[in-house]
Amino acid sequence: MKKAKITEKKAGGVSYGGAVPTRAFVAPHQNNALKDLNARCAALFAEGKYAELEQLASDWTERFPGTASAKGWDLLGLACYKLNRLEEAEAALLMGVRADPRHPDLWDRLGVVLNAMGRFKDAHEANLKALALTPQSSLVLNNSATNLVDAGHHEQALELLSRSLKINPRDHLALLCQGNAYLGLGRLDDGIAAYRKVVAIVPNWPDGWNNLGGALNKRGLSDDAVIAYRQALTLNPNQAESWSNLGGIFRERKQEQEALDCFNQAIDLKPGLAGAYINMGSLLHGIGRPLAALDYFEHARKLAPTDPMVYMGLGGCYQDLGRFDEAVVSYCTALELQPNFDLAFGNLLFSLNYHPSLSAEEIFRMYQDYEAINALVPPGQWQVHKNSLEPNRRLKVGYVSPDFRTHPVQNFLVPLLVNHDREKVELFAYSDMEAPDAMTEQYMGYMDQWRKVDALDHHELAQLIRNDGIDVLVDLAGHTAKNRLKTFSLKPAPVQLTWMGYGSTTGMTAIDYFLGDDALIPAGCEHVIAETPWRLPNAGVVYRPPAGFPMAGASPALQNGFVTFGSLSRSIRLNDTLLDVWAELLRQVPNSRFVINSRDFRSPEMHEWMSRRFASREIDLSRVDIGYSSPAWMPMANIDIMLDCFPHNSGTTLIESLYYGLPMVTLAHRPTVGRLGSSLLSALGRREWIASDSEGYLRIAKNLAADIPALALIRSSLQEEVKRSALMDERGFSSSVEAAYQEMWQRYCSRVSS
Repeated sequence: MKKAKITEKKAGGVSYGGAVPTRAFVAPHQNNALKDLNARCAALFAEGKYAELEQLASDWTERFPGTASAKGWDLLGLACYKLNRLEEAEAALLMGVRADPRHPDLWDRLGVVLNAMGRFKDAHEANLKALALTPQSSLVLNNSATNLVDAGHHEQALELLSRSLKINPRDHLALLCQGNAYLGLGRLDDGIAAYRKVVAIVPNWPDGWNNLGGALNKRGLSDDAVIAYRQALTLNPNQAESWSNLGGIFRERKQEQEALDCFNQAIDLKPGLAGAYINMGSLLHGIGRPLAALDYFEHARKLAPTDPMVYMGLGGCYQDLGRFDEAVVSYCTALELQPNFDLAFGNLLFSLNYHPSLSAEEIFRMYQDYEAINALVPPGQWQVHKNSLEPNRRLKVGYVSPDFRTHPVQNFLVPLLVNHDREKVELFAYSDMEAPDAMTEQYMGYMDQWRKVDALDHHELAQLIRNDGIDVLVDLAGHTAKNRLKTFSLKPAPVQLTWMGYGSTTGMTAIDYFLGDDALIPAGCEHVIAETPWRLPNAGVVYRPPAGFPMAGASPALQNGFVTFGSLSRSIRLNDTLLDVWAELLRQVPNSRFVINSRDFRSPEMHEWMSRRFASREIDLSRVDIGYSSPAWMPMANIDIMLDCFPHNSGTTLIESLYYGLPMVTLAHRPTVGRLGSSLLSALGRREWIASDSEGYLRIAKNLAADIPALALIRSSLQEEVKRSALMDERGFSSSVEAAYQEMWQRYCSRVSS
């Protein structure tokens, strides 16, 4: 996002304006030599010859003492600023204000430099001095407002900008800064309106189109945003920021080569643009190359050590590489830099779920902070609901998700939706996604009402839900990407619950219930769950396999003469404690092999990274097969026993493994994400494959490996066993969920009526 600045100004600073001020800080009797010196300095600035300007300004300060030196110090500060030597610029400007403390331009310049150093409070103090000396200067008002925006004081910035725009309603710099302030307050429509005024006043100014593109993209109008960015680049093909921003849209659309080209173009044009390195790091991380991404984020940290997005990126890479303490520090740093950064908070909580050594209580304390910091209204201070309090009527049920598309969630959500009794429930979908696909069309057919909400802010979505009269609102995302937990914090529905999409507490008391089963949320875990646990009678989920999912082929162990263990889990779950147990298992089961197969290991660098981890545990790498193939049944064909991860169990691959015919060993760890495997095996009736500690985990795996004929028998019969279990009882599961919704609703009616 561009600030109110000239195009060549260092990103992150405040505008100096387009030229050196003509007023000289000298007595009225200045001589012709001084006039000539001033003109020469102005020419050097206009030509961008900052090193020569620095030398000439330095000569000025030596030749002209007293008040007359102030102009020289100002020019010296300007030159050092342009050369990115900010501390020297500050020192020069401080000398200038000592020489002439009542000149507003010097204080304004000092505010510029302090802003660029991230010292927003000091910059504001300098701005106040400038404003006191020249309260009607649009330039000073705009620069002061921009500093306030950088510091997060958006309302104060708008007050100054209102004064500036009264002086000149067509001041495009003031309007650009006004748009930035509106965006900082989440007022996207107001921001877009301000930027549209900018491009109407100065249609050939690329910065205005760039900022308009950013606001449109945040509003969910990515097609319009692409048009705005392309207009900016038509006007200035060398505008690195617009290339970087355009690439960000391509990255979100999974147009990876187009995104890569844009980011490389931005970096080539402006090697000091931290945002381009952040975007490139995010792209590489997203395509399974966190090691390469780390290099880009580290370079961005050198360029912009106070940018919270740098630490967001670092945290994501660290967690996928099992470096959880570093991930936590990175996310906490992002939050220190931007305390209201709810996405960083959500990522922190997500990462903590995978931490191998923290207790459930330690993790939950962090979850409890989420609502206190991020709720849009304090818990309990919600609007009164006007829903009809009839305890036995047909309920309006809303499902909120960014994943109504081709996504693993469909294997669990579709069997519930298609079996809902429409005489008992009216179904509403609140779809927070940008790019629909063929699966989206199927979802639309399952719903009574479809709401596309990606362009709505949290307040707008909450009002829509209230207007629809939703009785029971279901969160399907938790703290995953594009969640709507802030909407849930507004309590738009009388009954709210979370289910399936995240697997853990949201930390929010605004969400009434956590839907699961006895194994997922065992008795006694209530103190580490913000919601009230609601335990379904037979299973916490229901599963429908994708079309074409095959029966298991012949037993690999019978053909090979040795047993092959396997995991199809993401790298984030493969912590050092788990690898120690797996390495010990390979030692205790001679000649056994291990398959690790997931998207995270599709790049050579990640393959090498995982190989080194096994080698460091003295495991012969000929016994380990690391890679990626899809669909899941391809690597399963070469596996005899599936091993679950801990403390965070695996997800969809667990039920896929059981359905394919593979016995699965799990360890019941922290509720709730450490009990996903236990939940599935309990619903299947195979509790004998659930361990309570690592020794039991090893024992179960070794016992299974010791009986190859029994493995072959399990392989040939387990799919039918899964089909007959509660895990695939679609009607029974849907009935139990509807009964839960009805009882939740009745409890609400009883509580409100009493």
